Amino acid sequence: MHIAGEFDLASQLYESVIKLQPEHADANHNMGLLKLDLGLDLEALPFLAVALQADTSIAQFWLSYIKTLIKLERYEHATRILDLAEEAGFGDVEFLELRKQVQLVETSQRLEKGIEAHKAGKVQEADRYYTAILKANPKHPDANHNMGVLAVGVNRVETALPFFKTALETNPTIAQFWISYIDALIR
Repeated sequence: MHIAGEFDLASQLYESVIKLQPEHADANHNMGLLKLDLGLDLEALPFLAVALQADTSIAQFWLSYIKTLIKLERYEHATRILDLAEEAGFGDVEFLELRKQVQLVETSQRLEKGIEAHKAGKVQEADRYYTAILKANPKHPDANHNMGVLAVGVNRVETALPFFKTALETNPTIAQFWISYIDALIR
């Protein structure tokens, strides 16, 4: 019924199974997928969570739950579940792609927050955001450049130079990276 687009009937059938067996993995997973098909992403999450808790040996249960967390922009939770999936032995290409997707979003958010903190004069806070990015990706060009700018701002030019060099090695086409580096050299 679900595949045929008979969503109301499929929902009733899933509900009847779940009523009899609240932790039925397949019924909960399929109910979650049905909710996703109906655009009820938030309502899908509990069903997908129950399915995963009921049977952690099914890769699709992990993937459906993680993809829904990502769709709902719950990136930290998605990262934790990806870690658990990896511990459980799931690490094929699709899991790696989801991890990469989450890391890109998290990096982008940290970079934005670091820039905001820096503009507000909150140097230590900006440093924490940039450091978190560099921990995950030591060659990140923007985070390296911004760490260099932070260091120059507190008169630590010698500390800034390696950050600028890494930014330039990673992306030598950004004019601002060169300007910052040259400015630090002549200080």
